[in-house]
Amino acid sequence: PSDTGKSYIAECFDFMFGGNIKDFPIGLETGYNSIHMIIVTYNGNITLERYFEKNVITVSSSNPDFESDDYSISGTKKNINSLWLQLIGMDSNVKIIKNEETYERQFLTFRSILHTLCIKEENVFQKDSIMYKRSFNNKTALLSSPLYMITGNIFETSIQKDSKKSKEVQKKA
Repeated sequence: PSDTGKSYIAECFDFMFGGNIKDFPIGLETGYNSIHMIIVTYNGNITLERYFEKNVITVSSSNPDFESDDYSISGTKKNINSLWLQLIGMDSNVKIIKNEETYERQFLTFRSILHTLCIKEENVFQKDSIMYKRSFNNKTALLSSPLYMITGNIFETSIQKDSKKSKEVQKKA
């Protein structure tokens, strides 16, 4: 059926997973001002609430494994990403390879795999694999995330190399 709100549900998931407010299509003019989500776990419920104008998600948990607090959508302190990764049994302090030439690393994030789990309406008929997010240029990081999740290997023996820019700076010095 058409025009029943399916796309809005996907947008709400993206928003609760830390999506940017400027990309969120639901505004105050709809009569709503927040999104609420309840996650049911074996050890209790986790309730999340995010207001449209805020970059904070308030978490209330009856599950002793998850702390009730305000979680940011960016930064490293109390990031919502750590809660989502913990829910699927992953460590949030893992650094994956983001550059195949220099082996430079970045933190694993839930958002780096979200596009494979929750496909936005405009991407349903894309020709490329869902493994490649249209708006994301870094294919190495996109592939490193599921590779780590499947194998548990972060390729620690791969030594970070200097980038071309840093090599040029060193030559000039």
